[in-house]
Formats: sequence, structure tokens, C-alpha cells
Amino acid sequence: MEKIKCVAYCRVSTDSKDQENSLENQKSYFEREISKNEKYEFVGTYHDKGISGTKLNRPGFDKMLYDAGLDIVRIENNDKDKRKEKIKYVTIASTSRKPKFDRIFVKNTSRFARNILVEQIIRDLAQNNVYVHFLDLNKCTEKSEDSTFIQIFLSFDERESRDKSKKIIFGIEESAKRGKINAGSGGGIYGYKYIRDNNCLEIVENEAKVVREIFKLYSENKGIRSILNYLNDKSIKTRRGKEFSQNAIRYMLQNEKYIGFNIRRKYTYGEIISKNSYAKLRPKDDWINMGETDKIPPIINKELFYKCEQLRGSKVSSISRKGIYRGNTEYARLIYCSKCGQPYISNTDGKKRFYNCKARKNNGIKACDNPHISVDLLNNATSNTEYISELGAMRTIYARQLNKLILKLKERINNYDIEKIEEARYKLEELEQKKLRYVDMHGEGIINKDTLNLRIEPIVNKINGLQELIKELGKENEELFKDINAIGETINEINSKEIKLEYSRQEILDDIEKIIIHGDKEIEVRYKSVMLLRKLKEKHSLLNLEIV
Repeated sequence: MEKIKCVAYCRVSTDSKDQENSLENQKSYFEREISKNEKYEFVGTYHDKGISGTKLNRPGFDKMLYDAGLDIVRIENNDKDKRKEKIKYVTIASTSRKPKFDRIFVKNTSRFARNILVEQIIRDLAQNNVYVHFLDLNKCTEKSEDSTFIQIFLSFDERESRDKSKKIIFGIEESAKRGKINAGSGGGIYGYKYIRDNNCLEIVENEAKVVREIFKLYSENKGIRSILNYLNDKSIKTRRGKEFSQNAIRYMLQNEKYIGFNIRRKYTYGEIISKNSYAKLRPKDDWINMGETDKIPPIINKELFYKCEQLRGSKVSSISRKGIYRGNTEYARLIYCSKCGQPYISNTDGKKRFYNCKARKNNGIKACDNPHISVDLLNNATSNTEYISELGAMRTIYARQLNKLILKLKERINNYDIEKIEEARYKLEELEQKKLRYVDMHGEGIINKDTLNLRIEPIVNKINGLQELIKELGKENEELFKDINAIGETINEINSKEIKLEYSRQEILDDIEKIIIHGDKEIEVRYKSVMLLRKLKEKHSLLNLEIV
């Protein structure tokens, strides 16, 4: 009887030594316990450490899903705000990979993820005939009656994280009411040094000069972009040696600590379970205003600060922004720059809407010179006509490429290419010798481990490719016929994908994976449907190998 292939998933939430021991204990426990059951075959462990269970961006977890035959095609939040850390996975079964195992063992539901969105992952795994067994419950997702029970405990785990979040927030609020100064993260507030023992700020004079200059320039009606250009021209950097950003200047101009006030709870990053990676401004009534304090020496006077505040309030851009992330246009989070990889963000010029590269908008043309793109051009590129044309064209192209592959395979029937195999073997031997030379150089201390890995990685990739090629070229007629039949089935599957005469606007937008803007204003639209067609075609890519 064929055994059930089993793996284990382990996770600890910090990088401490105790948790590292806990991880090793979990791994050894699973290996021992799974191996006791004669029905099971233990094939390995996936693990993550130092990562919270409320986050699903875990490399070990991702690798486990991949080996379970799932492709992660999109990661997003509930409100599709990709800057948040509360995310969910959208996965599909791979067309080219089968699961390497049948069952995943987890110590308890909280080790898997304190996040109710993990339900969808469990369903996707089950559809691929991979089931999750929770040892603390002795329940497995293979049984429908167990799934309801598991769901309850997943809900408990999420509630526990929310309770923890509220306790932490309560502690922060109480410390604020006691006059605790929030010195900020990442090196503290620019212009100040935090003295922990005395719970006070101390002015850093060379930085304070910059702060005064920024407020002075803004009070003279210089915009944030102009201030950034001034700082860059003067080679004035942040404490970490980086260029200032628009947000850094904007927060500085709103920070009452520069006039000696201790205000807490002005911004929120959300709860732990639904964490934002950007700050939202709270309503003013929710602030904890402790007033002026001798623990914060002012860098600028109140008159200058409030003048800048009045100017901020009068600017249309500031009024429309106050604490709100506005990424709700139909192309939000879909458009990206081909040069720097940054997203394109929405802007208006009068009544006309356009999108431009975030790096260029925040830091000027020196940061990126990729062009703006108008909504009209985007609408034309994603029109019903263009969409249907793209689906039809790619369906035809992929089917044609596979038909050409069938012809190449048919040419190999009764035609065992000894010469090509020998050529591949000769190149393989050369690469193996080259790899050994680098290994010897490392052994003799000529190159370090990092250099060795850098040199060997491309060689190993070529070696793997040649080994696959030799295996492919050595196939008998029977195997070639099987490949030809399999490709024929894929062609039929591609051709069977229905293309309608009319799609709604929402259908087209929902199918967009990404829009890339190139330097000549060329718009490249990548559709999920086309990606699925490409995956069908690429599952036969190994049959089309050439000499590396």
C-alpha cells in the first residue's frame, strides 16, 4: 500500500534563543511522531522563525504552498491596500506541478496562522488533495465534520490577537497620559536626541538648523517639492544619509514637538491584526495633548509653526489629503514604472486625470524620468476591443507555439540524435570541471563563500539545464508519443477557453494583473487570463530545451 507523504510546518514568532530551541524541538517532535505511523512517510519540514502569525508573508510557508502544487498569483488585503501587512493569498492549482506531499502536520491552529483568511488557503490545499492535520485538536481538513471544528479554533486565534492588540494600545495610551514622550522609531525625531533615563529630548543643533530652514522656506510659500529640491541641491540628508521624502517634510511641518508640545495618539497604524504600514491622522478630539513641557525644548517659535499650519490648511492638496489614503481610482495599485518599479499614482491637472511615477512625483525627474500617462490612453489600452484582441491573439500564439513543438518532437521519432547528446555531455563535463575549480579556490582561501556562491549558481543552473536536455534527447519513441498526446490535449484546452464578444468594464479591470508604463509611453497590460494560458503552454517548456 502506498504511504501517505507527510510534512510538518513549524513557526516561532521571534528570533530569540529560546524560540530557536522551540523551533528545533518542534522539528524533531514531528519527525519522530510522524515516523511512528506505518501509514505515513515523513518527507520534510517547512519552518519560519521571527515572523508573527498575523502576517502571511512567510518564506517557509510560501515554499510549502508551492510544493503543495499551488501558485500564488496575487497577495492583497481585505481592502486591496497592498501597503498593509494584513494580507490574504490568492492561489490557483499549478498546471505543471503536482503536490510533493499529501498532508501537512501543524502543532496547533495558532502555529499555522492567527488569521481567519487562512481558511481560503486550506480550501485551496484541499482542492489539490493536500490536507492539514492539527495535532492539538487531532482534527484534519480531509473530513468535512472536522473542518467546522477547526474553523472555530481559527476564529479563537484571531480573537486572541485582537485582544493582545487592544492591551498593547491600552498600555501606549496610559504611558502617554503619564507624560511619556514618544521619540519615534528609526533613530528618533529629526532635530532631537532622546534621553531615555530622563524621558526628555535634547536638541541636535546641526539638525535643528535644517528644521528651522524647512519651516522658514514653507512660511515663504515654498512648496514641499521646492523644499526637497533645495535640500538636495545643498546635499542635506536625513540622519541615515538618505534624501528627504515628501512625507518626511510633511510630518515635520505637522509635528508640535518642534514648539515644545507633547501630543500623543495623533496618528494610528491600526491594530496588530490589521496593521497599516502608513500613519493615519486621528480626529483631533482623540489626541492626548499634554501641552508644553520642559522635557521638550522648542526648535522653532509658535508664530512660525502656526503660520505654516495655516498655509497647509489653505492648500488644496493638503485639504484633500488629511490623514486619508486616497488610492481608489479604477487603476489604483495596478500601474507600475518599467524603469524604477515604483507604482504610478493618480493626479489631476484641472479636470484631467493622469498617472505618474511615484519616485518622480516625490523626488523629481532625477529620481525617474518615466513619462506621465493620461487616463484616455489607459482607457484605450484596456478597452473591450483591445482586451478581446489580446486574449484571442495570445490564445492563437500559444497554440501555434505548441503545434511547432509537436512538429519538432515528431522529427525525433526514429531519429536518435547521438551527436547532439554527445555535444550536451561534453558541455556538461566542462561545466562540472569549472564548478570544481571554484570549489578548490574556496578550499585554498582564494575566494570567500559569498563569491563561491555567486560564481557557482549560474553554473549549477546550466548543469541542471543540460541534464534535463540529455534526459529529453534520450527519450524512446513511446515517451515521445506520450508527450505529443499531452501537448495536443493542452492545445485543445487553450483553444477551448471561451472569448466573449462583450466584456463589462469591471470584468476587464478584475482581470488586469499589472499595467507597466515604458519610456515611450507604451502601455503593457498583463491579464491574468493570459497568464493562465501561458502557464498551460509553459508546462511543456522542458520539451523544448536547446543546448545551454
